[in-house]
Amino acid sequence: MAEPKSELNDMAITSDKYRPFTADYEDFDGNDQHITLRFRRPGRKELTVIAKVEKAKQFDTMCNTLRQIIHPDEKERIAEIIRDEPMLAMSFADAVFKKCGAGVVEPGN
Repeated sequence: MAEPKSELNDMAITSDKYRPFTADYEDFDGNDQHITLRFRRPGRKELTVIAKVEKAKQFDTMCNTLRQIIHPDEKERIAEIIRDEPMLAMSFADAVFKKCGAGVVEPGN
């Protein structure tokens, strides 16, 4: 599958552009897992694509977005996670988007 194109893919990679996100959990076999991946802030283009996609395609679209915003050194690892641990992939997506303000606003009085 061809990797989605983004003008952000061509930007220079700097260490301050990517932030670490860590998953700590116990898997079904009772093994402790500690996985840290680095992601950059999703841009307006990525957020618009996610917002416009129909429900049936949201998971695939979210995974494509993760592939676009992950540090280039970790692209193979996110592909493995998406394939083998899809709920973990969604947890990383949720954490990244919450860090950008998604789902954190509560109704006022």
